[in-house]
Amino acid sequence: MLHPRRYGHLPAALAVSLKEADCCIATRSAARAFGLSFIPLATERYDLVVRRQHLRLPAVQALLDVLNRAAIRQKLEVLAGYDTSHTGEVLIT
Repeated sequence: MLHPRRYGHLPAALAVSLKEADCCIATRSAARAFGLSFIPLATERYDLVVRRQHLRLPAVQALLDVLNRAAIRQKLEVLAGYDTSHTGEVLIT
């Protein structure tokens, strides 16, 4: 029997926790939220792209300052399982 689709990581993980599904594709944090085991399938890297002329805007600088704080990076690693080794890096091309 096919199970109905769940749209989003949390609804998918909830379906597994309620035994409506045997497994799902979701994030580590979604699995943790429902006390499920997690097996990583792939690693993805995401970059934030900002136009060079906007790099000095106060809002962009504030965001970069937050991303470079050790406490924020530690929370991202512990709570969501993110690799923050490149978080906050600025690469100008």
